[in-house]
Amino acid sequence: MIKIDLEPVIKLLKKSKAKRIGVQVPAGLKTKLIPIVQELEKATQAEIIGFSEDCYGACDLKLSQAKALDLDLIIHFGHSKFLEFKGKPKTIYVPLAQEVQRLKEGLEKIYYRISKFDAVAVCGVIQYLPYLDEAKKYFESKGIKVLVGQAGNLEPGQILGCNFDCNKKIEKNAQSIIVFSDGLFHSIGLTFSSSKPVIQLNPLTAEVKEMSSEKEAFLRKRFGFVSMAANAKNFAILISTKSGQQQLDKAIKLKKLIEKNHKKAVLLAMDLIKNENLLGLDIDCFVNTACPRIAIDDYRNYNKPIVNPVELEIALNAKKLENFQIDKTN
Repeated sequence: MIKIDLEPVIKLLKKSKAKRIGVQVPAGLKTKLIPIVQELEKATQAEIIGFSEDCYGACDLKLSQAKALDLDLIIHFGHSKFLEFKGKPKTIYVPLAQEVQRLKEGLEKIYYRISKFDAVAVCGVIQYLPYLDEAKKYFESKGIKVLVGQAGNLEPGQILGCNFDCNKKIEKNAQSIIVFSDGLFHSIGLTFSSSKPVIQLNPLTAEVKEMSSEKEAFLRKRFGFVSMAANAKNFAILISTKSGQQQLDKAIKLKKLIEKNHKKAVLLAMDLIKNENLLGLDIDCFVNTACPRIAIDDYRNYNKPIVNPVELEIALNAKKLENFQIDKTN
């Protein structure tokens, strides 16, 4: 269950004196959208407008919609600060923590695997960051030093699906990296950005996984898509207009790379990249320049192969297989 405390949000809204406010929630909190809008409207007397479209992360701010609606402010639930824009609308990010019941059990399982180590790094996805301190205290009580890094303007220990850099400065002093996540995507991505063994703890189930075998299975699957891209002749390079995912410059460079290899490519833009927007196109392969999870997690939803930029570069011999990594969008 996600914890939602609106009192701090209400105080910020009153202080802002905003008259018209937009509310964004991730898909998992859609059932809470109406109660949130109603409570904020009652407490602030402002005009509160909820966005009913799914929100795909802190990179997915509804800025064009906010401009059309003349919003003073956007309240973005579920994620930490990622983007910052000058002028109107202002944005308030409200991270939310996932309640867990089996954290201690999971930490005990991990300890048996890392008891021989002198130091480890810990990190996680946004909803589990509040539990890093508890992990730090537990492991240090067992004599293992715990390091927590930070990347850019992200929270200490935070990793994103397109940014795994929080461990870069501390990695040399850690013998393993422990990641708090309830899905495999972030943990697998971390194995490509780190030279140290990665161990995942699912705080909801207390399940512990060493990610080396998952990495190998993931690579085999993705190299199948690399092979399909290598044999393709007509490409569509997909550009998202979402505020934190738009990578037009990268898309143009990829188009030039494709054409340099005597193949054809077109640029296609849309807000939400999905197969329904691509039906009927005479294309052999899609190249996704938005969130890397689109190609990795949702590939089954597409009727043509879909690859990320680094996979296209490998397919066209612009990069080597050993350079594979999860693409960044920021």
